[in-house]
Amino acid sequence: MATAATMRRCEITGLSVDRSAERLIMLNAVTAVVYLTIGGVLALLIALTRWQAVHLLAPQRFYEFVSTHGMVMLIFWILFFEVAGLIFASTVLLSTRMIIPWLSWVAYVMMLGGSVIATVLMLSGQATVMFTSYPPLRAETPWYYAAVLVFAVGAILAIVHFFVNIVAARLRGDVGSLPLFTFALMGAAIIALWSLLSGALALFPVFLWTLGVIPEVDPGIYRLLYWGLGHGAQQVNLAAMVGVWYGLASLTTGARPVNEGLSRIAIVLYVLFINMGAMHHLLVDPGLGTWVKNVNASYFMYAAVMGSLIHAFSIPASMELALRERGYRRGLFEWLRRAPWGEPGFAALVVSMILFGLFGGISGVIIGGPQVNMIS
Repeated sequence: MATAATMRRCEITGLSVDRSAERLIMLNAVTAVVYLTIGGVLALLIALTRWQAVHLLAPQRFYEFVSTHGMVMLIFWILFFEVAGLIFASTVLLSTRMIIPWLSWVAYVMMLGGSVIATVLMLSGQATVMFTSYPPLRAETPWYYAAVLVFAVGAILAIVHFFVNIVAARLRGDVGSLPLFTFALMGAAIIALWSLLSGALALFPVFLWTLGVIPEVDPGIYRLLYWGLGHGAQQVNLAAMVGVWYGLASLTTGARPVNEGLSRIAIVLYVLFINMGAMHHLLVDPGLGTWVKNVNASYFMYAAVMGSLIHAFSIPASMELALRERGYRRGLFEWLRRAPWGEPGFAALVVSMILFGLFGGISGVIIGGPQVNMIS
């Protein structure tokens, strides 16, 4: 049983907070932001090198930084932050305790250790293989691949722990139907699990090849498996972000989904179809047929886009309805003018929906389509 020593009540939301979960949430979130900062600094240095008037970095250092930037921004920071979200969604949001907390600590240590070692090896020039590390290009040391695999196993443990916590809460009767936020994070967890397993299947043979255990690695199979990780890890961010939007809309305006069932269907569309869009990274790959590329990078990908369109209308509509119910009904936009702009959570929600959802979503769909992708 949870005790006062292990649980506290949030004064703002009234939710019961497991102290072990709280520490792990903060630790994973802070680690994610640290990696985001590192990636941002590297991006600035890379841009200053691409700017010919400055040309800051020497060629070798430039590619070391590009390799590190790719892994830090597209894998490490995203997954650390998602783990923070998974812990929050499976404990705090359900007002339930975390079971087997040591499992999340093991996961965090593995993720941190693997990511730090991989980052150091890339920055030191021992793994200048870019983000994709396509064979026959390989790192000078097998420990780079081992470090990334350790990180992946740690992330998988964190995802498994998320599901364990939810099942335990259901068995205890702490929760019935999952809140939409938790449901969305579950979708992100499924996408992450698929992505990490795909990446592990790609990188483990390369690890053995670097050790000399096997004579070669099939580059075509590697590319196909690797983009299950490279593409999927970014879509983890998308699915988790949508869940955060629903959560922030509820916490800051009291919004309820206009049609929660439809919003859940949209999340299921992500789970079923979004990883198939990975094929847009392989449109010029000679080992894959045109039919496979076009079906996956258009029809199946657009099924996931349909999910995004549902969220794009559902979330603003739910906020408008909630604010109109408060009495802000004059004209078309009084509800928007009187929205809680002084609340950082609401302002962040709106800004992120405009930047990430509107501009990022529209441009991503356009560039991800077969025709534009081939020339971009």
